[in-house]
Amino acid sequence: MKEEHHYPYDAAMTLNGLTTVYQTIPNIVENSTWRIPSWEDMNHLYQMVYGDEASIITGLNMQATGMVKWDGVNASVHQNPTYGIFWNSDFTLGTQGQDTWHLFANDTPTHVFGFEYQLQYPYAPIRLVQDVTPIQ
Repeated sequence: MKEEHHYPYDAAMTLNGLTTVYQTIPNIVENSTWRIPSWEDMNHLYQMVYGDEASIITGLNMQATGMVKWDGVNASVHQNPTYGIFWNSDFTLGTQGQDTWHLFANDTPTHVFGFEYQLQYPYAPIRLVQDVTPIQ
């Protein structure tokens, strides 16, 4: 069984700007550093594999991860364990303590969506993306 780790937003954002240590796919030119995906990134990835269920399942590796919420004291309440949930880089700072985190989720291998979360502090798995020149 694959173990999932859940991180707060601030920890996830520290990974923006990472570089590849080992190039695992030959003939790929990296055009950017790694980053937490934005809605634009995920929309682009999803559109690239839209209609190809095998690519969505294997290429985007959509699987259940759930999310953990932290209320300032406890960080053990697991939310939606049957959903695949991971961080989106978009964040809206609230004016009266209503900060809004943006996350991605999938409830089936072929349905990816973004959502906003304001209650407590979410902890979610991290996915990274980067721009590359495609294999020819």
